[in-house]
Amino acid sequence: MSTSALAEAPGSEALPTPPGPPGLVPRVLARARSRRRSRVDLPTRLAFGFLVLVLLSAVFAPLLTPYDPLVGDISQRLLSPGSPGHLLGTDEQGRDIATRLMFGARLSLLAAVLPVAVASVLALACGLIAGSRPGLLGTVLMRVLDVFFAFPAIMLAIGVAAALGPGLHNAFGALVLVFTPPLARVVEAATRHVAGMEYVQAAQLTGATRARILVRQVLPNVLPPVLTYAASLMGVSLLLMAGLSFVGLGVRPPTPEWGFMLGSMRDMIYTSPVNAILPGIAIFLTAVALNVVSDGLRDAADRS
Repeated sequence: MSTSALAEAPGSEALPTPPGPPGLVPRVLARARSRRRSRVDLPTRLAFGFLVLVLLSAVFAPLLTPYDPLVGDISQRLLSPGSPGHLLGTDEQGRDIATRLMFGARLSLLAAVLPVAVASVLALACGLIAGSRPGLLGTVLMRVLDVFFAFPAIMLAIGVAAALGPGLHNAFGALVLVFTPPLARVVEAATRHVAGMEYVQAAQLTGATRARILVRQVLPNVLPPVLTYAASLMGVSLLLMAGLSFVGLGVRPPTPEWGFMLGSMRDMIYTSPVNAILPGIAIFLTAVALNVVSDGLRDAADRS
């Protein structure tokens, strides 16, 4: 029955017609629902804001402090936080801790992002090959990665960094080796799942090459879970890099880096405990913020 006939039927009342062009209200409601689904919760926004502040302090560190992060004054060593001219005090060589924290954030944030990014690229290549070629090549490739995957992450990172020698580049290489196997596992599983989909089989029937199918059909559907997992590894990468620097396998002195700063101040834990734990607090808060942001973005993506 049409709307006009229903409106003219005895005892019936005409339904109110929403103002505006037909279909406007459904579109507005759909957009509102989409905004609600993609809305990021408060903890994620706070954590993201904290990371932005850390990033800005690292980028604009020369403009925010008058001190040199590498040069100190022995007569000013181990000043407590709140001392005149030194908001967070000074370290064992009289260097301003706030300055070294800001400059050290550069390497610490780089350590959280760069190894995971490089490992993601390598894992995509290995996982796509292994997932699309389940024969001998894929099996051998994944078994080799499984050998490294069998070791605990921190032990593998320390072992590789110790074998390569102290240094920032060697530490980054060790972290790439740590993160590539688990990421490749995710890529391989996602590739096998997507390869069985009907649209991939349809592309094969049309005569598309294997490389074209991987790039046009498989890769776009594999990227979301890989990026989500990679984001969750950034906090782990920050902690592992700090651990390597703490034991002397990361950056070389006097380069400011949070893990190295924590290690160099460990002898002062009983005489100046607040000064000694400040780099550890920076590591903890940044790692937690990275994890909260990755979890919040993943939840927002699942709701959308």
